[in-house]
Amino acid sequence: MRSASIREELEAITSSYDYGIVPGSATAFHLDEAMGFGRVDLTLLEGVMVIIEVNQQGYKVVSQSALFCGPAAEQATKTIEGYMDHPFETVENLLMSISPLFAERFRQVLCQKLDNINNQSAPSSTPAQSEDLTASTTFHNFDPVLPPQPSSSSAQPPTPQQQDLYPTSHSFLHQPPTMFE
Repeated sequence: MRSASIREELEAITSSYDYGIVPGSATAFHLDEAMGFGRVDLTLLEGVMVIIEVNQQGYKVVSQSALFCGPAAEQATKTIEGYMDHPFETVENLLMSISPLFAERFRQVLCQKLDNINNQSAPSSTPAQSEDLTASTTFHNFDPVLPPQPSSSSAQPPTPQQQDLYPTSHSFLHQPPTMFE
């Protein structure tokens, strides 16, 4: 990452993950352009503040501090200790590894976005339209000619019938999918 990219990534971290961390807790506080790294601190929902270093190798937790005593904070602290200075390719992977609550919220947000996409792309059909579709649909029997299984002694060349089938099936398989309306 270039230093401009690191700067942009630090800004993205401070504004993109409020759904899975303590909202407003992420702050970019260090950018060393000469050394090519930056740092951001944020507070996990488990009550642990972590400092994440961003550099060309990825993301890693370099420091942690429990903000209060409790089983969630204690467990998170133990988990984070296992990942200290371990580089991750994405900040999402890092946060999902050290914070079960972040991972849960991340999955919820992802499912919600997928549902929204699914609802937007699903055609609205009325029962009458569905009946028309099923009434006009015809089913064709498809009897593929399978190539012979290669034997251990020698492979047999395809028959003329199989050679004729290849261009048709090949072009069919590589056509873009069609949608019924």
